[in-house]
Amino acid sequence: MSVAEMVGSARPVTVGVDWSKDNHAVCVLDADGEPVQRLVVAHSRPGISRLLAVLERFEVVGVGIERPDGPVVAALLAAGVVVFVIPPSQVKSFAGAVWVGGEQG
Repeated sequence: MSVAEMVGSARPVTVGVDWSKDNHAVCVLDADGEPVQRLVVAHSRPGISRLLAVLERFEVVGVGIERPDGPVVAALLAAGVVVFVIPPSQVKSFAGAVWVGGEQG
């Protein structure tokens, strides 16, 4: 499936945001968990606006991020995006896990 086919589709698209002080790494995943776009946005008003534009383009259903607060989360919530807070300690506990077909294997 191409990125063009995904835009406007009913298949859920999710995004992970790696929060940082100056920049945020963003990865857009299709319904199969395959990356369809990766970008870095500045921790600034224009950068957050760029992030929101990408989310709108892909009709994102949810965003995973490691912080429950701050301007990025506030902007996501104001845009009506579902925010899933994933603490860094949880991510570290899965570092050695293998995922097969949506289940831990």
